[in-house]
Amino acid sequence: MAVQNAFGLRWLGITRTGAPGYTRQYGKVATDATAIFMSDVVMKTAASVADPAGGNPAPGCQSANHGVAGTGLWLGISLNYGAANLATMHYVVDQPDAVFLTQSDSATAETTAAIVGENANLNVSALGNALTRQSQMTLNSASITGTAGKDVRILSLWDNPVLNPDNAPYPILEVQIVLHQYAGQSAGV
Repeated sequence: MAVQNAFGLRWLGITRTGAPGYTRQYGKVATDATAIFMSDVVMKTAASVADPAGGNPAPGCQSANHGVAGTGLWLGISLNYGAANLATMHYVVDQPDAVFLTQSDSATAETTAAIVGENANLNVSALGNALTRQSQMTLNSASITGTAGKDVRILSLWDNPVLNPDNAPYPILEVQIVLHQYAGQSAGV
């Protein structure tokens, strides 16, 4: 793909084993001045939010804009938009083995052989598009390395040779979140 067209992390609806995935409901508190955009990475918060539809309160979440790439534990991806300074409910893909698509920010060509199996951080500081309400988070190509402690693992290039040829700038990649809130041996919130 020769054009940078960031879209956050788009859920493929499956896990690494090929099994179907699921979502859970979380809530963003009204005092959070940062919007959560569709396909934004989110973090868990030590808060709960009353569901406007009634029932039990939902656990809290906030945009990854509050975190730092490579140092936080990510909860998953929000499938819907929530405006700033409003309590909003979010359907979040929070499975540690869920598979997502994201675009690299690299204007130089990246090859399958060079990046698949490597780890990388995300550009979580990218604010979403207020018009489309779509995330603008991307994979930080400068952080691609074989060392642990990165946000995601690159599983493959997206299998679409027309829209995503090998050895092209701004490739679309299949990734898995490895610094995940529900992964084994992670700290609680």
